[in-house]
Amino acid sequence: MKSKTTSITISPEHLDTIITDIKGLLESNNDFVAFIILVIGIEFLGSFKDTENFSQERMSEIRFKNGLKYFNKNWYKTNNKLLYADLRCPLIHQYRPGDKFYLTSMQITNASQKDHLNERDGKIILVLECFFEEFEKAVHKLKKDIKNVKVTKREEEYFIIKDIPKKHSGIISGKGVSIIYDGNKSQTDDFTTVSGNTTFNNAETGN
Repeated sequence: MKSKTTSITISPEHLDTIITDIKGLLESNNDFVAFIILVIGIEFLGSFKDTENFSQERMSEIRFKNGLKYFNKNWYKTNNKLLYADLRCPLIHQYRPGDKFYLTSMQITNASQKDHLNERDGKIILVLECFFEEFEKAVHKLKKDIKNVKVTKREEEYFIIKDIPKKHSGIISGKGVSIIYDGNKSQTDDFTTVSGNTTFNNAETGN
């Protein structure tokens, strides 16, 4: 049985998937994972500024910093090295922020919007909802400028899910074995055993 392939989205629309996922995490009070998806989203956003393939290696820092260029506030651009080294990298590789940031949210820890990007105890406060709102605006800015993105990148089917065939099972009876796939198709295999080795001659029939 052949596996089915479903194309989910082209690359710019995949940014909408990221936004939807972050909203879902906010609704389920999973703010920490939302921060992780957000920094991944910034890097993906920045990948539209270059002409290399999405899978090109050694582009993470460049793309993360390019993603921040779409943000409206200059603070993100002037602090791009800090955000990459002490937020993006430790979140992805260590599952925690670095020593320079406090991560908080309005929904879970009752943080204030006024706290966002302010300092406390020598650390910069990032309020998730404020950070996410600015990311959404950055995505909107990219989409307005999408015609300047390399055509092959903006039209690429970026996210693909494959249905893997289920492991078959059957009952050996007489000269053949009947195998059921997903309850929709049966396959009868004629088999011959020689010195312990079994050879199957497959013939598929639809139900």
